[in-house]
Formats: sequence, C-alpha cells, structure tokens
Amino acid sequence: MSRLGVKNGEHKYDITLKCSSCLSPVTRTRSNMRKRTFCSHNCYWKWLTTQSNWNKGIPVPGPVKKKISETQKRKGIVPPSQKGKVPWNYGIGLLSSIMQLVRASRKCKDWRKIVLNRDNWTCRWCGTKKRLEVHHIKELWVMLAQNRISTIEEAYACSELWDTNNGLTLCKECHDTTRGRWSRKMKQKYLENAK
Repeated sequence: MSRLGVKNGEHKYDITLKCSSCLSPVTRTRSNMRKRTFCSHNCYWKWLTTQSNWNKGIPVPGPVKKKISETQKRKGIVPPSQKGKVPWNYGIGLLSSIMQLVRASRKCKDWRKIVLNRDNWTCRWCGTKKRLEVHHIKELWVMLAQNRISTIEEAYACSELWDTNNGLTLCKECHDTTRGRWSRKMKQKYLENAK
C-alpha cells in the first residue's frame, strides 16, 4: 500500500481500454490517453501495416516538388521521370573509350617510361621518388578531340600524343593539385620555370 491508500502499480485515475489491434484490455492513466492504444509493439506494427499512406493520391505542391528534385540531384538520384532518356554526356562515351585504349596501349607505356627516365624517376615539383605518375601538360582528351581521333590506329599515327615534351613526372600529391582549380596556376608555374 502506498501513502495514498492505493495498491502499488495501481492509480486512482486508471482507465481500462481495448487494444486497437487485438482488442485485449489495456490499462492507461488519464494523462496517458491517446486516440489509439496498443498492448504491445507487435500489435502496433500489425495495425500500422494495415493502414494506407495518409498522403496517397494527394498531389504534391510545386515548391515541394522543386525541393525534392534539388535534393535528388544533390544526392545523384535519377528521378523515375528521367530514366531511359539520353544522358547529358552521351557523346563523350566514344572519347572515353578511345582514351582507355590509348592509356592501355604498349606505346603509351613506353612513352611513360621515356618521360620517367628523362626526369630521373623524381617528381619535377617536390623532388620525391615515391608514388610517381606521368602528367600530360596538354590533357589527353584535348589532344584526342582536337585531332579528331576515333580509332587506335589514328592515335598511333598522331605524333602530338607521343611527344615526350608534353609529359611531366609528378608524385601523386603534386599530380592531385593539377586537377581542378589549381591546374592553371601549376601549369603556368612549370612553363615559367621551363623558359
């Protein structure tokens, strides 16, 4: 017995209700009354699966649609309305496949070794000998596009692609700085030092 004269676990204001799912009796206090009461989580989930979506069939307002599409674009999700259409980078596929063929060719690997040997297997910017890569001063895709190269035979015949003066030995860290916003500054720095 508690100080109020009520057994422990029982309250003066308890109300017995029926579970909204299985209809078994459930005891609640007046302060804990809700529209629907359940005897367990299992009953709640059984009941929830029988309910339809509250917004099914309701049209989505314009500003909400715009916000949803912006979020999808930011996350890289292609909305169902745009699946199956021609992608924005459709024409680049041929160029990227030629680039892959050129980079995998024996002639490109030989060109890479010539550039590395010329630079004594050291980074031209920082002087390290670790994680070396060969950088194209004039980008490979630019040369392929300017010379309108569409086959590997045309690539072998193009002397501009295999010019060792267009190659530069860099370590991975320095090579990463050539990509993006720093690329122009780094190229200018190299060209000024080369004069």
